Amino acid sequence: MASSTGFLLLAMASPLLLLNTTNAEEVVSSGSEEFPPDQDALWAWLQDKVQRLEILEAMNDKLGKHILQQQLNIEEKTRSGGDSGIKAERTEMDGLKSYYAGTLSIGHIHNHPDFPRTLGLGELHPVLNGVDFRTRHNDYSLVMPSTTSSAYHATQDVPFPEIPPQVSSKESVDEQIAEMREWFKAWRDSDHSVRDYRPYFKPILCYLEGAWTTEPQSGFTEPFFSTRHQLDASSWDDLHQKARFESGSGIKYDSENMAFLPNKFFNGTDGKLFLAQWNYRILCHPIKATLGTQHLKAHEDLGARLSRRKTIEAFQATRGVRYSISADDEEDFYESGSLLDRLMREIPGKDNYNANLTDDFNGLTKFDSYSDHPLNAGYYHQWYKEGEKDHNQIVRRGFHDRNLFVAETTQEEIAALRVEMCETKAWNGKVVCAMTEKRVSYAIPLEIVFLTPLHAWNPYNIVYKGDASSEAGQTVVADQRSGKLTPDEALNGTNSVRYFHTPAHFFSGGDISTDVVNDTDGVMGVLDGDGKMRQVMASGVHVFLPDIVDVGSLRTRYPVMPLYDEGSMAWKEMQAVRDVLMDLEGYQQYLQYIPSAFNASFVRLVTTAPKTLVMSSATSEDAGYHHHKMSLSPRQYLALVDHKETLTIHSLLDSEHTHYHELEIRYFKDEFKILSCDGDFRCQHDHGKVLRESDDADPMV
Repeated sequence: MASSTGFLLLAMASPLLLLNTTNAEEVVSSGSEEFPPDQDALWAWLQDKVQRLEILEAMNDKLGKHILQQQLNIEEKTRSGGDSGIKAERTEMDGLKSYYAGTLSIGHIHNHPDFPRTLGLGELHPVLNGVDFRTRHNDYSLVMPSTTSSAYHATQDVPFPEIPPQVSSKESVDEQIAEMREWFKAWRDSDHSVRDYRPYFKPILCYLEGAWTTEPQSGFTEPFFSTRHQLDASSWDDLHQKARFESGSGIKYDSENMAFLPNKFFNGTDGKLFLAQWNYRILCHPIKATLGTQHLKAHEDLGARLSRRKTIEAFQATRGVRYSISADDEEDFYESGSLLDRLMREIPGKDNYNANLTDDFNGLTKFDSYSDHPLNAGYYHQWYKEGEKDHNQIVRRGFHDRNLFVAETTQEEIAALRVEMCETKAWNGKVVCAMTEKRVSYAIPLEIVFLTPLHAWNPYNIVYKGDASSEAGQTVVADQRSGKLTPDEALNGTNSVRYFHTPAHFFSGGDISTDVVNDTDGVMGVLDGDGKMRQVMASGVHVFLPDIVDVGSLRTRYPVMPLYDEGSMAWKEMQAVRDVLMDLEGYQQYLQYIPSAFNASFVRLVTTAPKTLVMSSATSEDAGYHHHKMSLSPRQYLALVDHKETLTIHSLLDSEHTHYHELEIRYFKDEFKILSCDGDFRCQHDHGKVLRESDDADPMV
């Protein structure tokens, strides 16, 4: 039978059949292909074209199905190779051992505490449910899904913790500082017996969410707002072309504003294929359940630790360590959910916190795995229960993905998955079919962040002037004010990119001399509401807070991002071998042969740790406050100090800097001094000539 296209062609051509042979020849011979001159030949010619169109339509239909299957094949191959998680990061260093290659911080986490709501996070290459993609430089904000609106991607700011009344009620700033330190001691020690710190030190779970969207039809959309980075593309086609160029050429866009976000075909309601676009965003959720630092266990990522020659204890004081979330009473084995699973269940999908969706796919209602209530599928979850009678069968989302969290949504901006389900009616034997569709998004955890009272604490009553680009915000740096410790050069209040409210005295124990302004590690001069210059430090989020007097340096950001490779068979075997090697005594019952020296005393091989040198802070106004760090190997350190050699080294190009310096340095008169910088006598941005040796060997702390 002729196709609809064939009938259309015949209908359009039928007037030609009514023409006489001569007229028909005149009409149809004007094109690039001459029609036959008589009616019978013309009819045969048309039938041939119809058959060809039918063949093309059939081939096009098969090609579309093949493309869908190829997409599935690629995703299934990715799914079978690992779990949802981080697959790769941009490599920043290398060495003779493969585990030397990588980055100095997991996820490229870094500080932007001079922004009130910005958390430094570099480029990532994640996998979510088999979807391979690469992000731009993220530097995400402290925002959460809306609690009042169900609109697509409606968000609101994560609230900062309040200040303990025992602090704010003190009359003098010195008294407030002393009392605030006691609250940080209580949090450090997890001791709420005297000062119940829990309402004022609030954990939030920040997560990466991805979904297939219908955005190719609605236009280009930025994944999420960042105060520092946006995609460098004008359309999805532009982004795809630039991603192909970047990957093919191996170049790096200096702005780090490029991403690889794939697209793929979906089945539409009319049976036709449409193109869906993958997109992602990063959000945070204020945790309702009880969660303290005691629930965060450091992973033994041996390669990352050995590349820095760190003991287990020392490695935990770096940005390279990764954590897992574990309840106090949680065993090594669990069947249907962990503390992380319970935390993720607090987070909604694209319908936001008002989501209330049930899942009755295939006629079976899904129930919450922790209760007998129907599952709210609009929130992220791994496990559910189902069953025709007592719904006691516990099921996990996905085939084997340990990190797959799924939430359903009603948002039409999310591409729908469709399938036709048929059943045979028992009473009449008829087969009844119906189309079922679901719209879903996926998520993985990224980090636990503890918000502290420092974000809202402003004992000097410094005026916050909002957006830096506003008229009021621009007065902060008017008249060439750069934050130096003089009344004429101190910032005139603060704004959205210069958020300095915390007294420097809280950390250091005393004011900083203006004679050493270049070595103050972030101390800024800011005018308070009365025009008096105050020495303050950044009040945004730090990975590690600066040393607090009588308290120490406390960590506030705990990366909990899973790794894609952890789901592979090779990784599981390697992890088992690592556990045995790291604790031979504890695992001796599983060894095939007991080492001959097993009962002897084990001697820890102590090596000289790498050293870190820090440049003094930049003083030029165009560069803003920053300093550079560089790592010395034990051999380099001894060459400088013991053998008085001159060495050429490079500062680290980490996630906080877009430039580095080549330094020629020498050690004399008990100081590391810069002889030349990038071939000149002084460094760009007016860094000083003396390098300070850091107490910590890790260059990212």
